[in-house]
Amino acid sequence: MDKTKFRNTKQWQEFRLKLKRERKTDYITEKPLRKGFNCHHKDMNPANYENLNPENFEVLNKNTHKIVHEIFRYKDWRGYLKRLKKVLEDMEKLNN
Repeated sequence: MDKTKFRNTKQWQEFRLKLKRERKTDYITEKPLRKGFNCHHKDMNPANYENLNPENFEVLNKNTHKIVHEIFRYKDWRGYLKRLKKVLEDMEKLNN
């Protein structure tokens, strides 16, 4: 399956705009969706790429989407998030 080709279909474009109208904000940051937002596939199986079940997607701004994929690539992503939280809390303490 060619992902680029599928993303150029009317079916995908309409689905993407429907999610944008319904959800309006980046799921993680809760900021308004910007131009170039992503419909993030939670199901990473390429065989399911064309399954447009809205429950399998989150709308994310471009940077948030990059962060999600960066974190998910670590097998120990739960530990990664725990350590990231600690660093951010330390930064908050030192900078307030």
